Amino acid sequence: MKFRVVSKARFTAFLLVLVMIMVMITGLVFRTVRVNGESAEKFQVVQVMDGDTLWTLAEKYTPKDQDVRRTIYEIRKANGMETSDLSAGQILKIPADLTA
Repeated sequence: MKFRVVSKARFTAFLLVLVMIMVMITGLVFRTVRVNGESAEKFQVVQVMDGDTLWTLAEKYTPKDQDVRRTIYEIRKANGMETSDLSAGQILKIPADLTA
């Protein structure tokens, strides 16, 4: 079976669309792999009690060779916190590398 290109412009447009679709599919595959890799991070779940502050909680989970402020930063980052404010009953994720 032989094919003949009738319109070079139409054929070029077809190839361009085909390449764009392949790039999008490749991007989705790599994005899925990256998201799955990020979700493998382990956390310890802690419920905030009345009177708890982020500083006092961080002191409990700070390794001896690390500054408490670094632990506070990691906890805030893991929980998507913009401030250090806590409320009783709130659930916090503590990164496992802090609790090891």
